[in-house]
Amino acid sequence: MENLIWFKFCSRTCFALIFSLCCTCFLLNAQSQSNPYKICKVDNTIKTKVYVNIHFILTEDGKCNYTAFDNGLGNTNITGLTVAQEVIDAMNSKTNQMEPMKTKKPDGTDHPHIKSSGTEYVLYSEPSNSNDLYHGVWFHNYDKYDTTISISDGDPNFSYEELLALNPTGYGDKVYHIFLIGVRWYIKDGIRNYSIGGTSFLQGGQRVHNGWYEQELLGSPVYGLGGILNHEFGHLTGLSHTVWVYTDPLTGQTYKNTVALASDIDKDAEVVESNNVMTYGGSQAALSAEQFRIWRDFLLKNTTYKFIDNTNLCIKKPNPIIIPMGSNVVWDSYLELDRQVIVEPTATLRITCDIRTNSRITVMRGGKLIVQASISNLCPTEFWPGIEVWGNPNKPHPPLEEIENRLLTFDDPGVVILKAATLSKPVDGVFT
Repeated sequence: MENLIWFKFCSRTCFALIFSLCCTCFLLNAQSQSNPYKICKVDNTIKTKVYVNIHFILTEDGKCNYTAFDNGLGNTNITGLTVAQEVIDAMNSKTNQMEPMKTKKPDGTDHPHIKSSGTEYVLYSEPSNSNDLYHGVWFHNYDKYDTTISISDGDPNFSYEELLALNPTGYGDKVYHIFLIGVRWYIKDGIRNYSIGGTSFLQGGQRVHNGWYEQELLGSPVYGLGGILNHEFGHLTGLSHTVWVYTDPLTGQTYKNTVALASDIDKDAEVVESNNVMTYGGSQAALSAEQFRIWRDFLLKNTTYKFIDNTNLCIKKPNPIIIPMGSNVVWDSYLELDRQVIVEPTATLRITCDIRTNSRITVMRGGKLIVQASISNLCPTEFWPGIEVWGNPNKPHPPLEEIENRLLTFDDPGVVILKAATLSKPVDGVFT
């Protein structure tokens, strides 16, 4: 039998779940108040905004990339302005319409489907900035960017500081800077090849060879740049490659090194076939649960980068989520809640995966809440209110061994059962 302890209380409680003993309210399963991070599938999230500026790096004479007026080749139907928005759309599509992982976990089981990373990239612009002619999109002529020199002859430094210095009247650390280098090339077996790849800057930006412009030169369909850009942002969140397989284009030598830090990644399987954001090639449109935790925690716990905006996570919506009378509801996916949850009389809500919330959970008389995961704060700057349970001091509490499976009546005390659960950063843990 599980070790059940009956707490009677009326006063508010602290995180340690210390109660004033006065009136009958609910049962608490007295197990450890710490458990591993429990991410199941992720269907949706409340978006964290990442403010972005996009920089097209051109040669000194203003060529070899998209411009404000054409595609760099005279086609005025495609400009850097339209491409910039397509870049943002591609990033958002990749990170919020994610695919199931192709590989399995090291134990041979399927990964839960993480459908969204909770990230929304937004072009940032201030109307008062007269230098921002194109609303967060910039075009820079760069004398060190010489497309007549192949990569084998030495790639320019393209450091973050040097690239940012091209834009002294921009927004500095207010935005995440994406620098799109138009063309980098090398000769292999007498054939001219174009380089695709990027570098993540810890200062808050990335430099990427613009694969889309390469396709303009080749007259081919648009290349999927969104995956590469999310890949580089993933490095900023703390993610490493799931696997690194690299063939030097000049020597033909192949290097293989598995570097994934996420414990649920099968590094050997990732070498064979992968659609993970942090691999090389493929669709780069999937995350594992552990990768999602790292990515999401970076956004929610950020205290460093000004371009991350979690305001949406702190707004409380007025219309509550109702668990209706007589229902038996199981929440078995990771959830982010921006409104109150009300468990009505004779209803049961069982939470088996971690949730984050900025609002109160209320268990009415005759209602039952069973928590088998973690409940933590959604708003990074605020505690969540806690669990409110309605007791009935005029009615005896049911026998302890029956309480989890017993059908409650309308005037029974509300029941909250914590089974190896964690309540993280509530104002009041459980209270009446």
